[in-house]
Amino acid sequence: MLWGWVAARYPDLVVGHATVASAAAPEANLIAMIIVTGLGMAVIVASMFVLFRLFFRPDTSDAHHN
Repeated sequence: MLWGWVAARYPDLVVGHATVASAAAPEANLIAMIIVTGLGMAVIVASMFVLFRLFFRPDTSDAHHN
């Protein structure tokens, strides 16, 4: 939160040459990045679910009880 306040108070990245607004990516790029990040998270969460489901299942084989 502190860094957000600092960025709002001093929006110049390079004083007199580049501001936060002028250095930002175009809106289409930002939207594409949000979509791709969401899709990537969906793949990772699904993979982790399968991983934990396969390897942290209780062992029900008879060999384990001998």
